[in-house]
Amino acid sequence: MSFRNLIQRFLLPTGKHNWQQLMVGDEEFRRRFYHLWKCYPPRIGIAVSGGVDSMALAWLTKSLAEAENMKVHAFIVDHGARPESAEEAQKVAEIMAGYSFQPHVLQLSWGPEGLPTGGFETAARTARYQALAQACVENEVRHVLLGHHSDDLAETVMMRMICSSRAEGLRGMKHISRMPETWGIYGADEIEIGRPFLSVSKTRLKCTCKVEGVRWFEDPTNNDPSYTRRNAIRKLLSTIPPRLPKALQKPALVEMAHRVAAQDAAVTRKAREVLALDCEVNVNQSTGTLQMMLPPTYTGLGLGLGPNDPAGARIMLRVLTVIAERVTPLRKIKRKSMINVLANIYERSPREPIHFTAAGLSWTRGANKLIWSLRRVPHTHRARAEATVEFDTEPPNQWSEWKLWDGRWWIRVQSLRKEIRKVVVRPLAPEDMKQLRGRVEQIGMPWIMEELANMGPKARFTVPVIAIEERSPDDWEVIDDWLLIGLPSFGVDLMNRNGPYVSDGRLVRWKISFRKPM
Repeated sequence: MSFRNLIQRFLLPTGKHNWQQLMVGDEEFRRRFYHLWKCYPPRIGIAVSGGVDSMALAWLTKSLAEAENMKVHAFIVDHGARPESAEEAQKVAEIMAGYSFQPHVLQLSWGPEGLPTGGFETAARTARYQALAQACVENEVRHVLLGHHSDDLAETVMMRMICSSRAEGLRGMKHISRMPETWGIYGADEIEIGRPFLSVSKTRLKCTCKVEGVRWFEDPTNNDPSYTRRNAIRKLLSTIPPRLPKALQKPALVEMAHRVAAQDAAVTRKAREVLALDCEVNVNQSTGTLQMMLPPTYTGLGLGLGPNDPAGARIMLRVLTVIAERVTPLRKIKRKSMINVLANIYERSPREPIHFTAAGLSWTRGANKLIWSLRRVPHTHRARAEATVEFDTEPPNQWSEWKLWDGRWWIRVQSLRKEIRKVVVRPLAPEDMKQLRGRVEQIGMPWIMEELANMGPKARFTVPVIAIEERSPDDWEVIDDWLLIGLPSFGVDLMNRNGPYVSDGRLVRWKISFRKPM
């Protein structure tokens, strides 16, 4: 059945060819855009695949950008999955340039092994978002539009139902969220993605392109139900007449996603209120530790649904997760782990001494039964090796790239002497203590040893130290030992005195910042 006949039969039963009633107009798009950020940023990004949804998004963004004087960067990702994909990407870039956008073709590289044979959909999503995040950082873009629509939302909910997702996962995609897959990309934690079409059908976007004469490109792999799981679900949901029961058809899935999203938003709002009014949280960015005071119980923290409101536990679970995310070295915290934390804190006797590990952290209850301390768990041999980060210091006197150390601190370094060939940031080690003690005494900062001792015998070996190769005075090619240069999180240059967070030492300088919560 042709697209025109489909419109006539199912959406315009009167037979009128009034497609303008279905298309998304400029004023509607303006309202949807403003609903996302309540402003018109001077610089925005737009992800353009060349499909009908992203081309409709680009067309509508063009008019709004002209009216509000916004500079638009169009990011076109070429997955390299089809022989013609590179040519299509260039054609899309030409169209975007015609819209007065700044086009960027992002070619994904799959390495010598080529395209992944299994799990391509997941791998492509990860690589796509990483390339998009990197391009946004390079072009100072902090707001990005995506063309996801209500059909995509229904497909996502169906996929998560198949994967036995919990209720929170059934909310599907959010209208606004942080850019995913940004771990290890400095500055990407400030990027937000907006989806103005989540309550708009693909049919309406196709009508928009038809009426406005906007060209789009069809990816034939999207129509192959055997290619990916999403394609199979798309086929099921788009079959006419429907083969699925009403509870699994698109309208029901979208309605359920909106309902779950509203409940999740209510839990989030209440969790923020509890954090602000009932908790006290202090993060020591020098040691990477956290101390918190919690409410004595989560009973009564619910959403006002009655004395047996189960939302209280969900709210406190969200509170504890947000707190743990501030100092955990992990990329993602498992929900099951935080459920155990909730049980350990609130279901054990107050007279029972508590110490346990979860979410990459050591949780310890203090003498005051409401105060807890969180520290990174000691590094295993593998974790210590992974936390040993080498920096390229050539040429000298130039800043290196920012690197995420141990999932907690962003660090960059600058060598001041060409003889320094390698700068390493690694966890403080027991064998460093003798050298460290001598150096802090030499520069008159003995309090450093006291603060490290207060962290505990194992926790002190989770802070970063900067070291360089110490060469033999007789043969520069022979490495005698590692010379400790500084404790960057304390702002201490072990070669001379300096202020916090920026070193002006004679051999190596550094900059450091504690990463933002996830």
